[in-house]
Amino acid sequence: MGSVHSASSVNQIKDIVERLERQRIDREIALRDLTQRRQRAYELAVEQEKLPWIATAGIGVSGFLIANAYLTKNYNYLSPLPAIMAYIGYNTHLCYGNKLQMIYNSGMDIWKSRVDDLTLFAISPDDVKARSAELALYRKENDDLFAN
Repeated sequence: MGSVHSASSVNQIKDIVERLERQRIDREIALRDLTQRRQRAYELAVEQEKLPWIATAGIGVSGFLIANAYLTKNYNYLSPLPAIMAYIGYNTHLCYGNKLQMIYNSGMDIWKSRVDDLTLFAISPDDVKARSAELALYRKENDDLFAN
């Protein structure tokens, strides 16, 4: 009899250890995900801070190139313009573009992280009995609220 009891307690301990290990792994994954999100947010903030300087310099250089090409009638000076405009466009899109997709992805991340809170579980008879007992106790304590 003692060996059966000790075997069940050993199994319970194993179950507890396995559950704690799963929780630890889940928390490590969540921490790594949070760290990566913070890193991406920091990189985006850095790019947003650099964008005004990049745009100002690119537009200034483009203006000088256009003025030089007009004054000298040498249109080879305009050859860097597509690269400059593409770079400014790329940085602008990196900082402020694609917002609808980012909002959708953020919403999906929130939904996926809270899916356990949003799913419905079947109610067992024990749950119904426990809830009925709680309600009966509440009614007994607050008779004046439930008087007809």
